[in-house]
Amino acid sequence: MSLASDVRLLSGTPPFDRLSREVVQLIVFAGQRRKISEGALLFKEGEARDGGDFVLSGSLELKSGSQTRTASAGTLLGQAALLAPCVASCDARALEASQALHIPRATFLRVVGEFPDVAADVRNAILARTAALATALEEVLERLYDPQ
Repeated sequence: MSLASDVRLLSGTPPFDRLSREVVQLIVFAGQRRKISEGALLFKEGEARDGGDFVLSGSLELKSGSQTRTASAGTLLGQAALLAPCVASCDARALEASQALHIPRATFLRVVGEFPDVAADVRNAILARTAALATALEEVLERLYDPQ
């Protein structure tokens, strides 16, 4: 993939869809491309994460316990790790030869920090997604513990 196609793909994914093309180009340029062979791990559950990984091509199996999901091109893994230290909540293993763009937290924060209006917009978008997740979790809890 070319830089232009990487920028186009990343630009369509939250929170990067809120950033200008120039800011996304800086992030892609500063990111670290990773080739993942079929069957290889990108990261392990419980491993400290220093940033997010954006799937550029291929697909990865995300497995935690008995739960399994698939992440394909255009998926951001570890959005929270872009903002704060955290650990991986699953194993990420390549189902086929794949490529990912690793975006270190320090790089993301430095680039976004250069654009204060962008930083506020990204912060608000992440807070809105977090609030929606909290609401969804409350609904699940209500259904699980509703005495009906």
